[in-house]
Amino acid sequence: MFTEKQIKGYAKALRKALSIRNLELSHAQSLELLAETLGEKSWNHLSAKLDKTPNEQRNNEIPNGWSFIGREHLDCYSVQLDNTQPTNELIIQCVENRPNVFASLMQFVDAKTYLDFHVKLTAEVATIESGPASLWIRVDGKPRSTLAFDNMVDVPPYRALEGTNDWTLLELFLDVPSGADIVNFGLMLSGKGAAKFRNITFEKVEKDIPISGGRPYGGDDPQNLGFN
Repeated sequence: MFTEKQIKGYAKALRKALSIRNLELSHAQSLELLAETLGEKSWNHLSAKLDKTPNEQRNNEIPNGWSFIGREHLDCYSVQLDNTQPTNELIIQCVENRPNVFASLMQFVDAKTYLDFHVKLTAEVATIESGPASLWIRVDGKPRSTLAFDNMVDVPPYRALEGTNDWTLLELFLDVPSGADIVNFGLMLSGKGAAKFRNITFEKVEKDIPISGGRPYGGDDPQNLGFN
């Protein structure tokens, strides 16, 4: 059975061959034509039957308790576990670099244990010719409102690792305010290259330990109306 990546490659080649002959087809039309050629009613029917083995293999390497997000970019990344090292390592590697892609493994916990504390997320991270590799925490309230967020990338100060780096300890501290319902946290690679993660910890700490960045949401009063 063909894979989806193979079929889309054939569609691209078909468009190019027809274009040389002054016959223009859109990518969607090429997919529909290939589906009919293979005996299917439509591209949607064919897509449902295509071999998804590469993605399923990557999913099978996601550790218990963790979930993959950025699923629309799953074919761009490989997620692997290396348990041959003294400490187990999780490796996220970009296998097809496209604009604005990312991969993240995450989990969430009930906020009640952490209410009115700060939470601390740490990991040792190593990168190989990578885009931003980071940790992130998001605190959600009800109904589905974000109370605090930090991903080390788009919330100053910038703390993500890029390029090639040996093992580096990353730490993230964020407030869990009253009204919080869920605390989400994860590991992320944006763009190219590879990132390795190990020795992850997540714990509550006292509020006198300052947060490392992060953006509060939905405060009681308007903030900085004078752009100071």
